[in-house]
Amino acid sequence: MTSSAMEELLEDGGTQVSDLEETPDEVIAALQRAAVEQPRQLWRFYADISDRSAPTLTIGLRDDRGALSFYDGRISYRPAVGLNAEPEDYWWAGHYSPAAEYSEIPVDDALLAVREFLNRCIQPTSVDWVRRYPYDHA
Repeated sequence: MTSSAMEELLEDGGTQVSDLEETPDEVIAALQRAAVEQPRQLWRFYADISDRSAPTLTIGLRDDRGALSFYDGRISYRPAVGLNAEPEDYWWAGHYSPAAEYSEIPVDDALLAVREFLNRCIQPTSVDWVRRYPYDHA
């Protein structure tokens, strides 16, 4: 049986981490199953869905790649060494939402970052990050 937060994640594209009743392994397995049925979906994990300045991790899965972005409440980040030189087509909550260039990394690395975020709700340290947009201000 899945929690309502897991259903919300899979159906609506996002959920608050503290609302999940599943273990990180169960969440990751559910994402992998969902990605087989509908590749190129994005899912957002919110540290606090009611606080726009709270950390958020977004992941999308396709084949052997995972698209990642992290928002710390002020600045958006992408992996420092991504595999895609051009934006890639993804969908979030039924809407077209391309993943930025260089945001895709090997799927195992992306899922490790998800596991870390689910456990700590902070920027995953298993990935080296750079600002997604050069015009973000610290």
